[in-house]
Amino acid sequence: MIENLEGQELVPDTAPAAGWAMVDEAAKADEPCVPLDPAELRGAIEAVLFSVSEPIAIRALADVVGAGVHDVRAAVEELRLEYIDAQRAFRIEDIAGGVQLLTLSKYDPWIRRLRQREKESRLTPAALESLAVIAYKQPISKADLEGIRGVGCGPTLKTLLERGLIQIVGRSEALGRPLLYGTTKRFLESFGISTVRELPQPELLEHPAGLEPPVSARPPPAESIVELPEGSVPDAQEREEPAITDPQGPLS
Repeated sequence: MIENLEGQELVPDTAPAAGWAMVDEAAKADEPCVPLDPAELRGAIEAVLFSVSEPIAIRALADVVGAGVHDVRAAVEELRLEYIDAQRAFRIEDIAGGVQLLTLSKYDPWIRRLRQREKESRLTPAALESLAVIAYKQPISKADLEGIRGVGCGPTLKTLLERGLIQIVGRSEALGRPLLYGTTKRFLESFGISTVRELPQPELLEHPAGLEPPVSARPPPAESIVELPEGSVPDAQEREEPAITDPQGPLS
């Protein structure tokens, strides 16, 4: 933690995130530059500080905004006092030979909550793989999806359903009449496309060396798909695949 001018703790790891390579501190501050009035200079400095994720030297900052070192240092001090007087949630602090914009630690709970939600909103590689298979092979059953991926996909399907990225689109005429899954409008919105036809061409993802995919990986013929009437989508208790038993006993 770092103490600011008012003695309040700051949180270094909650500085605005962005990528900025540190400019060489030996940058010439006396080079000719485009004059900026004081308000424009403060705005330019503020924008840069919001964008960097590491401390930036005053000389490097001066080189970026095209102003003299003396003017930049004065503008930074003005901004520093302005943030304190206005009781803003962040401060400009001197760190490792440079300056950095940091948030006060008392706001850390909300920042951590935001980061946790962002983390939870990300799909796992397994979920992304399943979603890709569904997008290209839809409508597809759970069994066929698992046949392609080679692993159980029950929890993954549940996650994708809860996120609204896939939906139940019907039942297959195959034994047990398994549910069929397809992508949703939210899927299109999330990936910035208007239709699944805008996805990369399937041949780019086909099996190598001309190998035929397993039967379970091939989409069922159109005539084997039973469309569900509107409003008849099974509830959560019916979404699990029905168990298939043999009257002669379990299969070996």
